[in-house]
Amino acid sequence: MSRTRAEAAKAAGIGESTLREYMKDPEFSAAYKHAAACIMDGATRQLQQNLTAAIDRLAQIVADDEENSMAQISAAKTLLDYGLRFTEFNDILKILEENNAL
Repeated sequence: MSRTRAEAAKAAGIGESTLREYMKDPEFSAAYKHAAACIMDGATRQLQQNLTAAIDRLAQIVADDEENSMAQISAAKTLLDYGLRFTEFNDILKILEENNAL
């Protein structure tokens, strides 16, 4: 897997200009976008699988009186930040779902 199109072109043994030409082809572009979406879906699933463990670990740090206060503050801040983001994301998702239902 390549991080950039330049890396992808090099890995495929073609020049960047050739890749740019391929990207102009609707069929190739659609296949490229589909492959990129599949990679993102896989990464998202992997993150989701680890989310509960990460939240549990942060909660343990926050609750552990033996843990230094900076670690507890950092863990608490992380939980709050991501909790707010998750809430906002869900609120936006509900609005989008309601608008699509109209």
